[in-house]
Amino acid sequence: MDPLTAVGLASNVVQFVSFAGDLISKGKEIARSADGALVENLEIEAVTQSLHELSKSLIIPNVGPQKRFGGTQKPTQADRNLQELSEKARDVAEELLGALRRLKMQSGTSTPWANFRQAFIAVLSADKIDQLSTRLDRFQQQINTALLVSLREHLTTKPVSENVVQGKMGKFFGKEDNNPSKHSATIWRVELIDALRESDRKQNQSTETWRSGLIDALYKNDWQDGKEQDTSMFASRLTNGAEADRDNIHMLRIYHMLRFSEIEERQEAIAKAHQKTFEWVFQGDHRPSDKERQAEQAAQWDNFIRWLHSDKHIYWITGKPGSGKSTLMKYISRNARTRQHAEIWSGSQDLVTAGFFFWNSGTTMQMSFHGLLQSLLYQAVAGRLSLISQLFPARWQNHQLFGRDLRPWSLSELNQALRILLSMESLRFLIFIDGLDEFDKDPAELVSFVTDIDSIAPNNLKLCVASRPWLVFEEKFAAFSRLRLEDLTRPDIQLHWKSLLQFHPTAAEHLMTEVVDKASGVFLWVTLVIASLLNGLRDGDTIADLTERVGRLPSGLEDLFRSILKQLEPDYLVQACEMFQLVTEAVEPLTMLDIYFAIAGFESCMNAKVKPLMFSELCFMADNARRRILSRCKGLLETHDFELRKHDASVQFLHRTVRDFFRSPEIWHYIRSQAPLVDPVNLDGRTNIQSGTGQPRPKGRVGQDYAFSAD
Repeated sequence: MDPLTAVGLASNVVQFVSFAGDLISKGKEIARSADGALVENLEIEAVTQSLHELSKSLIIPNVGPQKRFGGTQKPTQADRNLQELSEKARDVAEELLGALRRLKMQSGTSTPWANFRQAFIAVLSADKIDQLSTRLDRFQQQINTALLVSLREHLTTKPVSENVVQGKMGKFFGKEDNNPSKHSATIWRVELIDALRESDRKQNQSTETWRSGLIDALYKNDWQDGKEQDTSMFASRLTNGAEADRDNIHMLRIYHMLRFSEIEERQEAIAKAHQKTFEWVFQGDHRPSDKERQAEQAAQWDNFIRWLHSDKHIYWITGKPGSGKSTLMKYISRNARTRQHAEIWSGSQDLVTAGFFFWNSGTTMQMSFHGLLQSLLYQAVAGRLSLISQLFPARWQNHQLFGRDLRPWSLSELNQALRILLSMESLRFLIFIDGLDEFDKDPAELVSFVTDIDSIAPNNLKLCVASRPWLVFEEKFAAFSRLRLEDLTRPDIQLHWKSLLQFHPTAAEHLMTEVVDKASGVFLWVTLVIASLLNGLRDGDTIADLTERVGRLPSGLEDLFRSILKQLEPDYLVQACEMFQLVTEAVEPLTMLDIYFAIAGFESCMNAKVKPLMFSELCFMADNARRRILSRCKGLLETHDFELRKHDASVQFLHRTVRDFFRSPEIWHYIRSQAPLVDPVNLDGRTNIQSGTGQPRPKGRVGQDYAFSAD
């Protein structure tokens, strides 16, 4: 057994012995969880999962030998002792797991137990528990000696050949020292420590590696297994290291619990700012003047860079629907210059950046307080896992007691964690929150939240928020630094216009002034108009035709949506309205496969052969759905990440304003009247029937386990 495997296995045994021993020890009766509840189902399940995981860790991994460290040599007696100890520890683990299985069967049929020792005695005798406890104590003593002997054997068996040593003499000892045998163990130790550090790096260990320190101390102190003091010091190092490993596992487990599957989906879906647009936000007072508006009063806005440098807390970005607020927020939150300027304010304190983009067309987590808090904490704790025990003390205690905590996150726990985090004087925070108007509850609650966290740490926190100019936001944020986006984006829209029509420069130049004037600062309007003009160019329209087309287009977004709706081809109108209804009514974003099955028709679903779909068939269905969306919906629906996710790519409205448009009573009545026999619930039901389950499919599941052919 090579030393890396031996140290890892010994650490796993120590972790198991410590955890299991605390469960059944008389002196350490685990009476209740951190929230004061008696031992019940959740705690039993948590302990079961923890013991099962620890039991698996006691199996020596079946990996190729590490030749540099004696992996090809026959197992020594010390290696065999280590392996035997791990097998005996697994036997104890299996006994305890068997007892837990019986406890689960009794759970709910008797009075909850006061502690785990009492619970185990309910299915095992007190004598049996005492025997197990004694065996665990013996393992603790034996593992220390077994590992010490194993490592010493590797130190004294000349593991590095003289040829290898000779080649590294100059690196470690200078050219004048030419005694290879003298330095074999030293070179082996140095290389082993390097390997241990590399192993920790690959495993993303957040704690400083203790394994290399253990090997180094063993060599320097020449610890002997026959000396009680040496064994005690070695055991102390091993125990402390195993505890560090255990704590690191707990920190990572809590950290990853904060993450949810859609945590980055909204931000990734937002269009990337076109090259050179929004550059003005970093130019501040040196922003080039807009020659076409020199005669007008300059737009009023607060210098964003000056705000980053200052002690001011809140910056409000507002603007019309479709003016590009989310794109600007994505641009500044990801731009390295934002952090560079904010670090002037944060000074010597560590600057923490985090952001959340509300999305009311997404999942519950993408539009809720839960999603906001989990996302901010997940980003803030990244690289700072040592903070977890302070931020989540009750959950940390339950991990220490039961190996994990299976309770879902509560709002109060997350809220308290954020308060603790923001009050840490050693940190400074720059937080971006986009789409306040897309929050799923009363927006006044979100305003209160922003006010509240600003008051917690007035010297530690900067908040950049974005929303539509609703009165509830204006009343709160009007007194702070702010900008109104449509006042500042005319040059950006010109750049955007020229870039999208770069292959038709004559048309671009001829129509630019009229289009930019009509846009009134709304990027989305320009995007839709450009799509219409490109279709005209494709069909051979002249400049005069395009000019007439632009002249007919309404300047407001809603009127433009109405115009697009009226232009839908009659043959495709019913399917388009089916898809509009389905996406409008969906509780969570639909996939390409959902759309394909939903519009396939009831007869097709009921007559489908039940057989697993091949990946090529899934891709064909996804592409078919994509083509239908493009041809029927005229850009009002779009697919996100299609090239990467294919059939699992989500289908969504081009913008939140489109969803609001379809939800208006007048438009909803219109699309219902065009497809009167469609029930959005039954449309989704077609997907479930087609899947062969008759039940809603879990989000994200793809492939042969649920999809069936319509052939």
